[in-house]
Amino acid sequence: MQKIRKGDKVQLIRGAGRPQTKDEKSKPSGEVLIVHPDKGTCIVSGQNLVWKHKKGTGPDNPGGRTQLEAEVQLSNVLYFDEELGRAEKVGFKEMNGRRVRYLKKSGKVIG
Repeated sequence: MQKIRKGDKVQLIRGAGRPQTKDEKSKPSGEVLIVHPDKGTCIVSGQNLVWKHKKGTGPDNPGGRTQLEAEVQLSNVLYFDEELGRAEKVGFKEMNGRRVRYLKKSGKVIG
């Protein structure tokens, strides 16, 4: 089971995309699009953008430059709770015989 899953709102805590001001800290950095648990990385929408150069392969497929999201280490990402307006660490606990995710500071179960 993973602490960060596809579709979670997250906030970056390291790198160029991390929030600098108090206003930015009260908003999520983006949504998780893909998680690679074997590599320990994820792709966050709109963060860690890189340019990809593509060679043209004919009149139907011209070349050019496109911007894509690159992978971010899972250790540099925290789950963002929109109700509380802050990022928190995620843990696991047993509830009714099932293992669920919860926020460590507030104790809120996120499923």
